[in-house]
Amino acid sequence: MSLNFDAELHLRLAGEAALLSPSNGPTRVEPLIESARALVALDLLKFELAQGIVGEYGLALRMRAGEHFMVPDPLSVRPSPAIPLPPPRVVARDTRIEDDRGAIQVHYVALGDDATALAVTVTISDPGARRPAMSRGQVLLADDCGNSVPALLSGGGGAGSLQGQFTTRQPLDPRAHWIELDGHRIELHDRPRTALAHWESLPAAEPGPRYLWRRLAAAIRGPGTWPSPTQLDAAVAILVAAGALEPDAEVVDEVHRVADSLRPGASPTPLPEPWGSLLLGWNSHRRDGPTGGVAVALTTPPVDGIAILVEGLVSGPEGWRAYVVTSPDSNWDGSASQQSVTLAPLIWWAADNLGHSYLGRTGGWSFGTAMGGGTIEFSPALDPRATELRLLPTGASERAVVIVPLPAWT
Repeated sequence: MSLNFDAELHLRLAGEAALLSPSNGPTRVEPLIESARALVALDLLKFELAQGIVGEYGLALRMRAGEHFMVPDPLSVRPSPAIPLPPPRVVARDTRIEDDRGAIQVHYVALGDDATALAVTVTISDPGARRPAMSRGQVLLADDCGNSVPALLSGGGGAGSLQGQFTTRQPLDPRAHWIELDGHRIELHDRPRTALAHWESLPAAEPGPRYLWRRLAAAIRGPGTWPSPTQLDAAVAILVAAGALEPDAEVVDEVHRVADSLRPGASPTPLPEPWGSLLLGWNSHRRDGPTGGVAVALTTPPVDGIAILVEGLVSGPEGWRAYVVTSPDSNWDGSASQQSVTLAPLIWWAADNLGHSYLGRTGGWSFGTAMGGGTIEFSPALDPRATELRLLPTGASERAVVIVPLPAWT
């Protein structure tokens, strides 16, 4: 790092440049926010000061544009300390309930102390016909201990099919031997847990290049998305100014090459891993992923202070998802419109035993400060031949490795 680098001065100069910029919209403020993110991530500027400077210039830009605005609370995105995340009892099931209007496939049942959740795939025989109760968003769950509670459906999908969870507000008995879904019995037979988790530090790397790769991964929301040149150029410029990156560093060309390869119609080019196998999977447009679920039910060692509970995985033809809870809440990456200088504390990578890489993004999410949870949507689709999956939630300097044996999909 440069000993003569004045981080606050450089950030304020980026703010002045934003005020003088002839462009409109998010691109006008992006260089300011990207500079602030990098300075905070490399511990060159305190979060509160960086967020305050961004707030000042963001307010000025909105006032000049005549926009309605709210002054964000700089501390509203800061997490609280982690709390324990005891895993629920998760029972793998492959139960199909159907009638003449549709079907529901129950992949697993998670029985926690606070709620009960069923990971499901719902299909509708005739999307134009009257929908079964199970696909309208609410069912009634009961257990062998006399408890009966409604469960609401959340998730997403396409025409005639939906993947998601039925979740209760009050739990069924975690020790139940069976439950009923709208009168259909589901037996609960526990199996030995096979998933394992451990913690590891990331390989040694210079902070500037590491941040640049991390910023690239955080900007991508799945196939067909890519970071704007403004984002990468601003991150590179502030890293060079701070002495954290050489102007002609090879990593700059590599990052731009990966970003360019993500654009539609880009010519194939060799890419560093895991980007090479990830892009190959995206470009294959695979839709042969297996349909089913895997119970995981374990909590990882903390990753940069964040505890992660992995409830289970659910696979479908075009992608797969992990149901997770984190403490503190890890879904506090800000967008340019929110003028937040935070960067997602976890990047959700995964890999299988066949050499395929996967990148996840946050889907439906319930958040707080002490904890948050929901789905991490991964693509491309799982290779049905894979027998093992490694879920790799990655922080700035550490990552967890969750090793999940995969079933013989049918």
